[in-house]
Amino acid sequence: MKTILVVDRLSDWKFDLPELEVITGKDYLSNSFKKGTGRVRICNVCNSFNYQKLGYYVSLIAAARGDKPTPSLTCIEDIKNQGMIRLVNSELEEVIQKSLESLHSNSFVLSMYFGKNLAKRH
Repeated sequence: MKTILVVDRLSDWKFDLPELEVITGKDYLSNSFKKGTGRVRICNVCNSFNYQKLGYYVSLIAAARGDKPTPSLTCIEDIKNQGMIRLVNSELEEVIQKSLESLHSNSFVLSMYFGKNLAKRH
């Protein structure tokens, strides 16, 4: 399955990965790119997923076209749900604290890319 990364602006993406096509959200919504045949995986990394914002519409239109958007609309709605946020926060607090207990500094930078920590410790 072909993967397309959707960003707000092409300048937002600094990496050159030949197997990954990078397009803007506006290009995806206007269908002004070469999709090819079959379904595609859409990695939507637009800045905002609020209702009527670019990221929201990219996932909405991707689902309507039969593509596979990440995040899905269900995920976007779950993130906005305050009850879900409280539930996840309470369940993850202990796991987060345990993972970070070995740190002895006042500041910490955690780099996450597509749900993975590069250091593979957190």
